[in-house]
Amino acid sequence: MLFTVDPALIGKAYTDSTHGLLFHPPVGWEAVPDSILGIFNRRMQQRDPANPQYRFTTLGVFEKTGESRVCFLTKIDNVPPTTTLEEFIVEYLDGQKRKYGQEIKSAKFTVNNIPAVQLMISSEHAIIFELLFKNNSGQFLQLDYAVSSKVYPEVIKHIESSIGTLKLLN
Repeated sequence: MLFTVDPALIGKAYTDSTHGLLFHPPVGWEAVPDSILGIFNRRMQQRDPANPQYRFTTLGVFEKTGESRVCFLTKIDNVPPTTTLEEFIVEYLDGQKRKYGQEIKSAKFTVNNIPAVQLMISSEHAIIFELLFKNNSGQFLQLDYAVSSKVYPEVIKHIESSIGTLKLLN
């Protein structure tokens, strides 16, 4: 899958050297303050009933304030180190289907030499893209984009441009 990057649709680079990645959120989607990030992480400490075997840590949240547009970067822990992306997706996808109670579209592709799986969850009110991949240390990471169904047509190119900037650092 090819993600054409339009520089006018992406914001400044976000680099997480601890987890070895860089990407540009969509233009105008700003990082939330650390105090808000702490609130997300306290909520994430409660296990997700859909996938209780995993622990999720929010590494970054980017939002366009007041416009129902948000991007999350999350680390997924408690995945056995020998687990492949394909093995992980089978189990994770089952949990997400139980969580959302509907069919979830999935696509496997490579973005900037990073094997990834994208899940698309859509409802009358929202569209969620979950991009799952491993970093160079073998940690599972998730990059989510959630938008209101109303704004989806106007922001899809922003999201695609943002995904196209994803790079792993050595």
